[in-house]
Amino acid sequence: MRVLVLDADQRNALAIVRSLGRHGITILTADSGRYSLAGSSRYTSKHLQLPSTYNSAEQFIIVLTQLVEQEAIDILLPLSDVTIPIILKARERLGKVKIPLPDKVAYEQMTDKYQLFQRAQEMGLSIPKTYFVNNRDELIAILNKIEFPVVIKPSRSRVLIANTWHHTSVTYARSKDELLVVVQNYRWFPQYPLLLQEFIQGHGCGISTLYDQGSAIGWFQHKRVREKPPDGGVSVLCESEVVDPAMQAIAERLLNAVAWHGVAMVEFKRTAEGKSYLVEINGRFWGSLQLAIDAGMDFPWLLIQLATGARFNVRQQYFSGVRSRWLLGDLDRLYLIFKNRHGRYTWRQIAGEVITFMTLFSRNTRYDVNRWSDPIPFVYELYHYIRALIRSDRH
Repeated sequence: MRVLVLDADQRNALAIVRSLGRHGITILTADSGRYSLAGSSRYTSKHLQLPSTYNSAEQFIIVLTQLVEQEAIDILLPLSDVTIPIILKARERLGKVKIPLPDKVAYEQMTDKYQLFQRAQEMGLSIPKTYFVNNRDELIAILNKIEFPVVIKPSRSRVLIANTWHHTSVTYARSKDELLVVVQNYRWFPQYPLLLQEFIQGHGCGISTLYDQGSAIGWFQHKRVREKPPDGGVSVLCESEVVDPAMQAIAERLLNAVAWHGVAMVEFKRTAEGKSYLVEINGRFWGSLQLAIDAGMDFPWLLIQLATGARFNVRQQYFSGVRSRWLLGDLDRLYLIFKNRHGRYTWRQIAGEVITFMTLFSRNTRYDVNRWSDPIPFVYELYHYIRALIRSDRH
């Protein structure tokens, strides 16, 4: 079996490569660069360079189609919010290669936040108070109704403007003036709508699953212990925990409604009182995938078996209390705390954060990139991290 893992410069790609490599599968990786994080793993047999999806989707598909045939690829695994829509649109052009993804309509309905929250609202699910904003006039009309701080959420994490893909990000506004300034700087609005949501005080949780044509096969849950930026973002330290039945019920209602297929991670914000609010759905492998694998829920291997029609048993009882740490992401988080120290953090709090960061070894904690059994990816990541710091310093 030959598997091609795309978007190979991401941590979830590295987790997939290590998982499948231990099962003896021949793995090829591909990205727009000559080298990549997952491509540097000892489990990767070959790394391929593809045109950037951000600049030319058509050229990307043309070259990818050729490589799939030349390299006799059996299974194709795209991993990003740009690559997946492009491949879903061009699925028939890629021939007989297996692509374990939902259909295009289901993917759009779950990953487009505008559509997702409208559906969740109609279903009566637990979501933050949400305003759907299609243009500036609608924004002005609701300004006096909004309670601050407010979360400004783009409908998509990546948007296409003038044939070029652009990143978007969730932002916070603490006043009307700040909200108007932030929205005014959005190049993609009103071409793409946005959501304004109530700010929920709490910590992030994610419930991950594997689906087979509308039926759930297995579930896994983690909580975010530390995030970058500290106010909320990507996980830099996370911990496996027992599945919350209430969160699972929400995830099932949404995914069952579109007959989901493949993996997904449904994100929530959980308050100190234990109430959970839907945040978004990632219709792909998520950044903290390595934690699920370490805890005993090997989603990449399960997905490959599903894609090939193999009979398999899912281990539902994974280990809770297992932690996964992204070291350089955690270092970035500490830097952001130092950077904002005058506004939010006391020196006592900063000292506590430094001590916590320096606790490098813990019984239940593993590192998602730096591993003695496969050390080169961390060397690769560290090199690019230092290089980025030098460039930033020059600017």
